[in-house]
Amino acid sequence: MSTPDVFTDWDGTKPLKANVVAASMRWLRNRILRLEDMGLQAEGVADRVMAADGRSFYLTSTTGRQLSTIPLPAAPWKWRPEGRIVGARYDTGDMFYVPATRSSYITLVGHVAAAALSTDVTANRLALAAMGGTDAQTYAGNFNPDAAYSKGAVVSYTTPSGDQALWQAFDDVGPTSAPSNSFSWQRVSVSTPRDLRERWKGPIAAGDAVLSTVVTRFTLLASGLVGSLARMTPAAPAAVAFDVKVDGAVIGTMSFAANSTKATFSTVAQAQTFVSPDSLVEVVAKAAVPGSVSLSTVLYGQ
Repeated sequence: MSTPDVFTDWDGTKPLKANVVAASMRWLRNRILRLEDMGLQAEGVADRVMAADGRSFYLTSTTGRQLSTIPLPAAPWKWRPEGRIVGARYDTGDMFYVPATRSSYITLVGHVAAAALSTDVTANRLALAAMGGTDAQTYAGNFNPDAAYSKGAVVSYTTPSGDQALWQAFDDVGPTSAPSNSFSWQRVSVSTPRDLRERWKGPIAAGDAVLSTVVTRFTLLASGLVGSLARMTPAAPAAVAFDVKVDGAVIGTMSFAANSTKATFSTVAQAQTFVSPDSLVEVVAKAAVPGSVSLSTVLYGQ
């Protein structure tokens, strides 16, 4: 009696008989022959071909057939020649550089370039990817939300929490509520103290500079010279005052009341002062101070 051609798996106990093993081998051979007859070895995937626009690919078979095109869910950026050509077709993901403004744009929606770049930007067909700034800086004073600022303008701005810093316009900007990190505004200083300090010991005559220093970095002296300190011992029997100057111009006053060892500070029109590098900052006695004193002065800068 012959054994039918079926596959029998060994259960790990008794050895299989020879006729059972032979039947299992015949079953496996017949299965392999059937697969060959079905032609599955005649054609397979040979290669992947990326489309010229980089936004899809297709597969080729071993017989040379092109199989289905498969779109990519996220198309890669594609750099176009420098400049922007009016009337040229720009597809989604195309990027180009505009030398005149040192800026780069990315195409959000395929379109034919309008005569004015601003037209396509306003219509949300293009988005700014990187903006070129300016090498020039112009201090424009305290930030005014009702004012417009040109590229390169640097303003002093104090947040509601009291954080004072300098901000630069990297594009022409109209009136706005407050500077914030964006393509238009960037913070260009940190709230790190830049104290100007000096100690004087001995007699003080009218015109003596009890503090004299040249700043090396952009420095902001707050309105009212808030944060500045001075101590003088022994105290003068009468009130004494000192001019605070930047490059010879008086920007504030340091004053000691009679018999006081601690100074008070004020600024002209309560204005902040933006001090540029290489500027001379001085505290100059308006009149002589009796006797010999020890005076320590600290102007708080940011």
